Amino acid sequence: MKDIIANELYQILKEHMTLEEILETIEVPADTSHGDFAFPTFKLAKIIRQAPPKIAENIAEQIDSPIIDEVKVIGGFLNFHLAHAAVAKSMLKEIAKNDFGMSTSLQDETFVIDFSSPNIAKPFSMGHFRATILGDALQKILKQNSAEVIGINHLGDWGTQFGKLIVAYQMWGDEDAVRANPIPELFKLYVRINAEEKDNPTLADKGREAFSKLEQGDTEMHDLWSWFRSVSLVAFGVLYERLNIHFDVIQGEAFYNDALEHVNQLLEEKELLEFDDGAYIVPLEDLPPALIKKRDGSSLYITRDVAAVLYRKQNYNPDHILYVVGHEQSVHFNQLREVIKKMDIDVDIEHVAFGLILKDGRKMSTRRGQVLLLEDIIDEVKQRVLEVMEEKGTAIQDKDQVAETLAIGALKYHDLKPDRNNSYSFNIDDMISFEGDTAVYINYTNARIQSILKKREQVISLDNFIYEESMWPLINHLSTFPSVVEDAAKKYSPSLIARYVMQLCRHFNPYYGNTRIVSSVNVDSQMFLLDLVSKNIVETFRLLGIEVVDAM
Repeated sequence: MKDIIANELYQILKEHMTLEEILETIEVPADTSHGDFAFPTFKLAKIIRQAPPKIAENIAEQIDSPIIDEVKVIGGFLNFHLAHAAVAKSMLKEIAKNDFGMSTSLQDETFVIDFSSPNIAKPFSMGHFRATILGDALQKILKQNSAEVIGINHLGDWGTQFGKLIVAYQMWGDEDAVRANPIPELFKLYVRINAEEKDNPTLADKGREAFSKLEQGDTEMHDLWSWFRSVSLVAFGVLYERLNIHFDVIQGEAFYNDALEHVNQLLEEKELLEFDDGAYIVPLEDLPPALIKKRDGSSLYITRDVAAVLYRKQNYNPDHILYVVGHEQSVHFNQLREVIKKMDIDVDIEHVAFGLILKDGRKMSTRRGQVLLLEDIIDEVKQRVLEVMEEKGTAIQDKDQVAETLAIGALKYHDLKPDRNNSYSFNIDDMISFEGDTAVYINYTNARIQSILKKREQVISLDNFIYEESMWPLINHLSTFPSVVEDAAKKYSPSLIARYVMQLCRHFNPYYGNTRIVSSVNVDSQMFLLDLVSKNIVETFRLLGIEVVDAM
């Protein structure tokens, strides 16, 4: 319907606005009494040099469409009231299609998404959880818009911190303890050396020396590093399976070690590399210089990231490389983008930044050991869900599996629903509520719909569908799903889909509360609509990486 209205307006405004500009300008009023769609004329006022209300009135007089029941002018807005009964079936015909919500808007685009990227030998924290589920949702959303997507887990498996960890293990490590419980034991060693180097600064020097030896191929250093890496991958694999997260490629920073010299050569050939106080840098305008090689010859994050860009360009030829990483790294990715531009590599470097997860108003830090561990959090949320289910007297059979699904869904939705640029406070009570803006509430809505659908197996064809005005908020909201999916891809914003599905449930529950369904003379049409609502909930959750439960 939005497209039809846009075309109507385009026939009138083609001298002043493109069809795309009109589509972007059309709004859905927050107050439904103001119509189904609204078109503000304030931008046109500067072009046509008339007052917005006068422009709106002139346009309204020229609108003549059988799908539009009335056009009202309120201030500088054109408010369109659709002929609901006339358009409902045509809208439902589109909504009922198997490919409803699919788009070809990105069919010629290839994306590499660099996401998750935990550090080996450290527990998987809630901070990495945010990068993981945001990247996973973006993969799905971009694919929904027909993009080719390669999802890469770029592990943090190289750098000075591993020199520190090697030193810590050599000084205090217990091989049997590490083999029995590798990640927690290695993490304790990492926390300990960071604490003790405050009183013993030589530990930092020893860590740098150990990493330098590792880069130079020292056998002992490499064997320890390789062991730390292998046990970490096993632990991460278990957690990714639990979260239902999958990657096309898993490659750590170390994968690019052999390409670092090639990076230096390319930078020298393009006369970008400068020697500065014993180190090599690439000077950048309006940014700190990119440090490519330290005084001791060691590489840095940006050196390895440039090598990764070259590898990805050669092997995947992407149009865009997305880095799903917190805001704290914005300077780094601005530097990377500028270095790549100076090297004349034809690919867009895009930092898909996000805010922090706060605990008691503070950022969590792995260095000091102040971190929420994801496995512990999932278990805690699951236990709380089980308690709520017991309180509500849930009669489902596999409570443990349902609680696991609800817990992981609650965590994901709680993280994805805010704008990704914002920080948010971690609160279990908020995320498991059966009321309010939670995945549990959405799942409960879907379970309620499924319980109704099971009471009547007969399915009617759309030809026999009988429209009722109480259905309009649901039908109209469902019709906006394709545009929401496209917008979420353009803005790299899964929160748009989270807000969409929450609003869908908020439309359904008043409909359910005020409408007689099972005993209605129009029950088949009502069931037809409910089935579409349930399928759309499942589809939106799929795009967010969340599994739906049909009974609670």
